[in-house]
Amino acid sequence: YYASISSIDRNIGYLLEELERLKLQENTIVIFMGDNGYMIGHHGLETKGNAWYIGTNIRRPNMFEYSILVPLIIRWPEVIEKGSICEEMVSSLDFFPTLVDILRWSGVEISIDLELDGTSIFLLLQGGKFKLREEIYLLYDMHHGLEAHMRMLRNEEKKLILHYEDETKHEFYNLKDDPEEEKNIFGIKDTNIQQEFILKVKAWQNKINDRLSL
Repeated sequence: YYASISSIDRNIGYLLEELERLKLQENTIVIFMGDNGYMIGHHGLETKGNAWYIGTNIRRPNMFEYSILVPLIIRWPEVIEKGSICEEMVSSLDFFPTLVDILRWSGVEISIDLELDGTSIFLLLQGGKFKLREEIYLLYDMHHGLEAHMRMLRNEEKKLILHYEDETKHEFYNLKDDPEEEKNIFGIKDTNIQQEFILKVKAWQNKINDRLSL
């Protein structure tokens, strides 16, 4: 894992040096984003959403923060202030509408009316402030090593994970009080909020025509 980080760091350096050599660095957008998180002993696990307990072949399907949060670094000197940090919940679904907005800003005529799942973050890249989203939904269907079907709803403070392969494994965490997700309080605390989250997940599943339901 650390060797991979070193390799990425080195090769992105080559890319940025080439952009500078070609004098394209100011108006070229470079987006760096991982496709999943990774655990190296967190929760006793190794790898990502299809993790296993270290030293065993026992799988632990999960949507822990360490699995779902990924790095996102965007470099665009012409627009983005160097060293700026954004705390909004961004999804990879936001890239397409963002790039569409950037094309329009650049003078490219896009006449079709697109219905997109994501939201443009172009204003955020320009240093503007707005609430991108209050909550985020994720799904993960695991078919390697073990079968699992998880659906998740997360806001800034709470997080629900529904396990459709085994309802006894449902999870609910208070991220504000328990950021490491060590205490699963599903069915124990905040039960009213949990029910609200479950109803929201069901509504979202209907919207995206998800084949799974409780």
